[in-house]
Amino acid sequence: MLEEAAEDEAAGKLEAAVTLYEAVVKQHPAHKAAYNRLMILLRKLKLYKKEAAVIKQAIAGYETAVKTRQASWSAKNAKPARLSKALAKALGMLTPKGLPTSEDEQIATWRKRLAMVKKKL
Repeated sequence: MLEEAAEDEAAGKLEAAVTLYEAVVKQHPAHKAAYNRLMILLRKLKLYKKEAAVIKQAIAGYETAVKTRQASWSAKNAKPARLSKALAKALGMLTPKGLPTSEDEQIATWRKRLAMVKKKL
């Protein structure tokens, strides 16, 4: 589906490509490349409200996927996870709630993009 969307985009069929990219992100909520292409196409089509909604959806989906992956790894590797968490706390890399003090680069990029889209609304 991703290849079809790229072909439609290259052929200038932007609306068809948007539909296909939406289908990809529906099946794979943490697919960064599909979200990025979808955001670009929505910007080209000047669908700013829809782009803002997609950015929010992308951030939520990506954060959920990362948390799920981390929880899965922590469950399988209890001792290394406990030691890593203790080290991260000691180095000041975690908040008192145990969340990272720094944000994932992709999420930071999407938040910046969301701020720019909100200015256009």
